[in-house]
Amino acid sequence: MTDQNVPTYLQWGRPGRREEDGGPLAARLRQVVDAGLIATICGAPFVFGGRHELGRLVFVSLVAITAIAWFLRQSILPTARWNRTTAHGLLALAVGLVALQLVPLPVEWIARLSPRMAELLPMWTPAEGILTLGAWSRLSFNPSATSLGLATLLTYGLLFVIVTQRMCDVNDVRRVLSWVAIAAVMMAVFGLAQLFGSNGRYFGFYEVPFRSTEFCATGSFMNRNHFASFLVLGIGPLVAWLLTTARGMANAKRHRPISIATRLPAVALAISLLTVMLAVALSQSRGGALALITAMTVLAVIYWRWQLVDLKYLCGLVGLGLALMGALSIYGYEQLATRLDDFTEGTLEAVDRDAGRRDIWAANWDAILAGGLTGAGVGTHRDIA
Repeated sequence: MTDQNVPTYLQWGRPGRREEDGGPLAARLRQVVDAGLIATICGAPFVFGGRHELGRLVFVSLVAITAIAWFLRQSILPTARWNRTTAHGLLALAVGLVALQLVPLPVEWIARLSPRMAELLPMWTPAEGILTLGAWSRLSFNPSATSLGLATLLTYGLLFVIVTQRMCDVNDVRRVLSWVAIAAVMMAVFGLAQLFGSNGRYFGFYEVPFRSTEFCATGSFMNRNHFASFLVLGIGPLVAWLLTTARGMANAKRHRPISIATRLPAVALAISLLTVMLAVALSQSRGGALALITAMTVLAVIYWRWQLVDLKYLCGLVGLGLALMGALSIYGYEQLATRLDDFTEGTLEAVDRDAGRRDIWAANWDAILAGGLTGAGVGTHRDIA
């Protein structure tokens, strides 16, 4: 089926026809890039959200393969295109700062740039009349951890560069957003299936210490807050996809009757949006619930302010919210209400009962005050907090 045979309202996120300057090889490499991006967005999060060593390996490998394909494609194009953004400069500064933490420097520089190093490594800081093990020559307190942090930063930076360069027009943007939407739906379905049929282990066989999948939806993420936040990323693309499809169907209905089969995409999108919202709710993540409410509010304001939809579409979204409440009344409402009650108490003790988050924030603030311009190195939080 060609794009000409597909109704306009069903083409949201479909790849458009475009002449390839570099010939068949460039076109094939572009397909490899797209496949790599799809695997990174839709597949990599299923390997424990990147928190596991295997997850990091999969993520880094996928981005590396995608980057090689992209830059190889750029090298064979007659005229390579490069989208310039301010973010590229910020990314270069971040990479430079982390790289500086690993470069051997004179001891005098270490004392000026990272005054806290003398406190962290007293036996490696030269001092008169004190026997030491040597002179520490790096700004990082733990070079091994900082090297891993630099690799992670470079991987995310490469992914950002590839995505920004790959998007040539609005159709490319919609296509990437459609991948995000699909990834959110896949993760939501998996998270709900794992919750309802849980034996406490991830994927039914992998046991994580101090973690369980029995009491809330977590998907493949070890932290339910990360799971909920990942799903909320798909809310905007799903709503846009659904409203575009519904608006297109309404316009097409004026010229000819719409069959039941033609309505299925809109129905599937509505069910997908409801599934994602239900999974966020059943994660029992307070941050996720707040992010979901914020996302829906911002979307409603944007669509209403710029008159992108009329009242009946907003009523449809309200109907989805009511359907969500109905689903929660069957399962999970009491647990979710108990979790969200902490927000209404209006105290930090209610939200952060063990003061764990505040201790982390305090440690970070102390490290900023005492660490100088460069700190003690990326990835050393666990060692010095």
